[in-house]
Amino acid sequence: MKNYSERYKLYCADLDINIDDEDYGSRERLRKHNNAMDKLSKLYHEIENVDDKSFLFELLQSDDACVKINVASHCLGLGIYVKEALAVLKKESKSKQNKLLAFNAKSCLAVYKKEGSLNF
Repeated sequence: MKNYSERYKLYCADLDINIDDEDYGSRERLRKHNNAMDKLSKLYHEIENVDDKSFLFELLQSDDACVKINVASHCLGLGIYVKEALAVLKKESKSKQNKLLAFNAKSCLAVYKKEGSLNF
């Protein structure tokens, strides 16, 4: 399956990042989240050698903050669309919509600032 954009959306939807739910820390939700993270990591490595990565730029414009944050972090790891990825992470790090996503964006920015790259 090569539809990278759809896979990003699908895997991010499986992250289940709504921390306001009563069962947020349940074993089943943690398993689902970890599985989605594994799939995102494999997807990152799959696209490392793809010539046309323009779909990542398109995903940086997504309405879904989770997709944008994950794609932005992958862009920083790949060293592409860096300016746009940093802008997405900075904006999302200040968002009041979802504290977990804002924290993830802040964490990505902090690691990138310290290390100069992100590794997956």
